[in-house]
Amino acid sequence: MSQRVERFVAKVVTQQKVSRDDAHRTLLLLMVVRMHRFFQAVLLLVEDGLYDSAAALMRSFLEQWFVFAAVSNEPDLARRYAVQTQAESRKALSGLRRLDATCRAPELTERVLDDAIAAYGPGEGFNVAWWAERTGNLDTYLTLYRRLSMHAHGAGAPLEDYVQMDDRGEVVGLRETAAIADMPGFLMAASSMHFKVAAVLMDWKATDNDRSEAQRLELERQALDAQVNEYYAQSPRYRRA
Repeated sequence: MSQRVERFVAKVVTQQKVSRDDAHRTLLLLMVVRMHRFFQAVLLLVEDGLYDSAAALMRSFLEQWFVFAAVSNEPDLARRYAVQTQAESRKALSGLRRLDATCRAPELTERVLDDAIAAYGPGEGFNVAWWAERTGNLDTYLTLYRRLSMHAHGAGAPLEDYVQMDDRGEVVGLRETAAIADMPGFLMAASSMHFKVAAVLMDWKATDNDRSEAQRLELERQALDAQVNEYYAQSPRYRRA
């Protein structure tokens, strides 16, 4: 299903033509391209059995999706996105000031860095929770995003997934399928979000065949999603691979 969603979104994306003067749609299309590359990479990692790495990358997909969903509904939020992006650049430059002078390029003097930082002006950095809440997806941030973050950070919680134990609770080896139990739910969630991206683009341009295909694909996706939810409902602790 995820592969079919990927192919469908790719087809819809290639049909779009955006004027250079349409800054709003240009920004949205750029975000779609970035999300689609993340989505493609996730599928490749899953095919290779690298489920934990796929989960880490899916977190990046979800961050961009929060912004896309907000800006597509409220075009004026693009300005806030720009301010947060500039703030991240300012933070990066501020970090350079903490480097020992011998570790910086000679031209990156204190004066040069101060001027560059001042040019960006004040403003908050990128705030994932804010974007999630703005789109009515704070629950997704507090659940799915947090779960994916476990695989993106260096915290110790996910390490137990790499341990294979016997019935007595003793370590007998390493597991090569970390995060596999969560992957069906992760993929269905990401596929649903990516399908919503296609729906936005189809409001710009789409053929009748595309709309019919979208309806069929969405019905199949919903049916499969129900099966996945039923699997987790019957196995609340998940079947360890």
